[in-house]
Amino acid sequence: MALEAQVAVLGATGYTGRLVAHALRERGLPLILAGRDRDKLRALADELGGAAQAVCDLTQPDTLVPLLRGVRVLVSCAGPFTRLGEPAVAACVEHGVHYLDTTGEQPFVRLVYDRYDAPARARGCALVPSFAFEVALGDAAAALAARALGPLDELTVTYAVAGFGMSRGTQKSALLIMSGPGWAWQDGQLQPVRPAAEKRVIALPQPPGPRPALLVPYPEVLTVPRHVETRVCKTYLVGTPRLIALMRLFIPVAARAGERVRRFLERRISAGSEGPSAEERGQTRFTIHVEARGPGGSRVVDVRGRDPYGLTAHLIAFGAERARESSYAKAGALAPAQAFDPEAILQAVAPFGVTVDGA
Repeated sequence: MALEAQVAVLGATGYTGRLVAHALRERGLPLILAGRDRDKLRALADELGGAAQAVCDLTQPDTLVPLLRGVRVLVSCAGPFTRLGEPAVAACVEHGVHYLDTTGEQPFVRLVYDRYDAPARARGCALVPSFAFEVALGDAAAALAARALGPLDELTVTYAVAGFGMSRGTQKSALLIMSGPGWAWQDGQLQPVRPAAEKRVIALPQPPGPRPALLVPYPEVLTVPRHVETRVCKTYLVGTPRLIALMRLFIPVAARAGERVRRFLERRISAGSEGPSAEERGQTRFTIHVEARGPGGSRVVDVRGRDPYGLTAHLIAFGAERARESSYAKAGALAPAQAFDPEAILQAVAPFGVTVDGA
């Protein structure tokens, strides 16, 4: 079978992968659906009204080679990325294919930046990890918040999410994030931090008033300093007092747990629901609150909307469509706001109910 479509979706039959495939088809982009299960790929192709398919397995990197022939952009939705993601990045660099993914795992993003930036520049391909709701919107908002302020003392990105039902993949990634190493940007460099080690109060616009938040190592700590000069960059998650108390209790236990315990928890996750229904997704509301502060002044940018998984699919479709254009010439391991204009990123999701204040 000749694989001549220009956008391939790896992990296409997973929860997020299916949403991404539908969003790409809505834009009329030629697709290759890639994954381990041939029957599931065929079923998804039928659901989409037809699409090319390729069976491949990230644990067998050689199976990626035929997939990438004739492909301009590879979208990876196959996680947990810290365990499974590197072969796809390496293959894209080897074959000069642009790469986007949906990871929220800080260690994987750091690996891509540290190990593959120079090779990707040499090959003329762009590697854009974390081009999803959880990072692309926050990174774009940070670029706007910092604009024309000069060097910053501090930039913070805070997430407040209500009614969020996690997919199995998100739960597994969250387990890795909370139990593994993390970093914050402090004094102009990455420094190790423990999740939930710091608590602060954040003033949010809706509902108005102070809210407790915990330090959580999200990828903006890595992405934002690539295009914003700031002494400090940290990321936080707002929660109820009860949730914050539980997180501060659970996270140190998870960090001390051995691999056997984590594997047990992952098996329990795998036995659960694949993810929220379309109706449940639509009930999720979020605010991404970005504060930039420095000698040149300060600015707050708030991004608000609903349905993080649906927005992730539309963001990926926007990025893939732009990256597959023959005129797209950016290369290297890039933050979302480096790969694409930050205003364009936010405008891409405006038709789906996302609003931006303060930019």
